[in-house]
Amino acid sequence: KLQKVLVLQRENVQLKQLLQTRAQLTGKVRQTRILAIQLSPEMRQIIIGGGSNLGFYVGQPVLDGYGVVGQVVAVGPLSSRVLLITDKRFSIPVQDYRNGFRAIASGTSDSEQISLVNVMPNSDIKIGDVFVSSGYGLRFPIGYPVGVVTDVKKHPRGRFMQIAITPSAHLNQTQLVLLAWPQQAKLRKLVMRQMSQPLAQ
Repeated sequence: KLQKVLVLQRENVQLKQLLQTRAQLTGKVRQTRILAIQLSPEMRQIIIGGGSNLGFYVGQPVLDGYGVVGQVVAVGPLSSRVLLITDKRFSIPVQDYRNGFRAIASGTSDSEQISLVNVMPNSDIKIGDVFVSSGYGLRFPIGYPVGVVTDVKKHPRGRFMQIAITPSAHLNQTQLVLLAWPQQAKLRKLVMRQMSQPLAQ
């Protein structure tokens, strides 16, 4: 009984956070449950309830109450497969919330880390910077948390910096996720507005 109570309490906390998140997102969103987890050095995926019966589609963003979880990569009649943000095949356009610096974040197959790719040594990135989804690619909602910078390394002879980011999503704890249907027209307008602004150095 105690175990069931603890599980229900944890789910209630996650549900409360998801409800707060739904209020912040524009467009249609739908809550679903994680059915299975597939984790290995070569694959970091989850199986979620719902598929073509609920209108889920390949490339659809998957979120929890704290950050980006991943995106749908396969849809069946009643379930779907989601590539997690930490999978090395996953990439997402991001932006530094502090200064607007834009980059690409990719998975590393480490359950607790992603990284920025091809960042020049003179870039203004600091430990503690929060990166959010930039909306480029027109898949993920603009401004949704992706992760926090936990390590910045500049190599004297290296061409690029090594920047480690801890995902904002509670990938190892969450049981409930949100599927989002971003409003493409609105997202495109916001992206075009961002593109007209000067790029941070």
